[in-house]
Amino acid sequence: MKPTSPPEATDAAAAASDLTKLHAAVVFLARFFGVTAESERLRASLAAYGNAQSATSASALPQILAHGGLVGSELSASSARRPTEMPALLLNSQGEAVVVLAIKQDRYECHLPGIEGSSWLDAAALASEVPSARWIAVRQKMFF
Repeated sequence: MKPTSPPEATDAAAAASDLTKLHAAVVFLARFFGVTAESERLRASLAAYGNAQSATSASALPQILAHGGLVGSELSASSARRPTEMPALLLNSQGEAVVVLAIKQDRYECHLPGIEGSSWLDAAALASEVPSARWIAVRQKMFF
């Protein structure tokens, strides 16, 4: 086994940090809906994907949400956001994730990774937090 060089170690740490952001967002959303979820369980569910980079792919997201008892629907990038589409997960290709809880007067109530509570951001601040993000409306999985 080859020893990890410093640049590779830095890349691995950055990928782990991004996974932590995604896990924190999904765990927050699950708890928001009253579903018990743990970050460790989500991490274990990603083991089937082989590496940290695939954890933020579109194919992995449904499984990550499912382990939190959630489902997601991607929202159109071209349409205006409506309060009825919230809560939503903003996720970009670098794995950065933010949860938007509500929209009020062109401001977004967001849960940011590593910060307790919520913060109100305008569109520009939200875009700087998660550049080129996909919007995914999240809801609790229903069983009939």
